[in-house]
Amino acid sequence: MKSEPEHKSTKQWLKYSGLAIQMVATILVFVWIGNYLDGHMNNK
Repeated sequence: MKSEPEHKSTKQWLKYSGLAIQMVATILVFVWIGNYLDGHMNNK
């Protein structure tokens, strides 16, 4: 069985890795929207 501190550190690691994935996904979505709008409005 896993000890309690190891389980707690794993839970924290998963929480912060999920946060990082969410931040990267948000940035990529807004970059894609910005590129789409630039192309659509001929701003390049």
